[in-house]
Amino acid sequence: MPAGRTLNEGFTLIEVLIVITIVTIAMSFVVPNFFGAAERQNVQGFSVQLQNKIELARDKAIQQNQEWGLRIRQGEISFLVFDIENQKWLVLTEKPFESVNYGKLVNLSLEVEKHEHGFDDQGDDLPDLIFFSSGEASPFKVEIRALSADGEPWVLHSNGLSNTQIEHLEL
Repeated sequence: MPAGRTLNEGFTLIEVLIVITIVTIAMSFVVPNFFGAAERQNVQGFSVQLQNKIELARDKAIQQNQEWGLRIRQGEISFLVFDIENQKWLVLTEKPFESVNYGKLVNLSLEVEKHEHGFDDQGDDLPDLIFFSSGEASPFKVEIRALSADGEPWVLHSNGLSNTQIEHLEL
């Protein structure tokens, strides 16, 4: 090495700390959005699945000439069919109508217009929504949100005659 020259290889401690600070600040913006996107995608997927199951249940009610229902209780969604012989609602267990525990996935709220169902009062065993063999259904609105309650809700709704619509509400 020639005399009078110094070897300046590498980075100073200050330079390394500045780079780490910049990377940390950038990650603080990216990471929450990344994890929030997964949660939003889960809510959207759950909403679309529920819409499809509701429409399938309405179709089955028409095809089988039976009254079908949907019940939402304590974090669980169940599909039911009305047993005419025994005059009671039976919970379906076969796919795709098996009960779904949603309590660890999403928050769900339901609004249903009052209807005259014409079935014996069975208290808590009655469905919240009824899909009639005529093709009609209870008019309803289901709002589905992420557990963190952040973000926009997905809303499923029907006036009872039209198919179930799905909307992503932007706040």
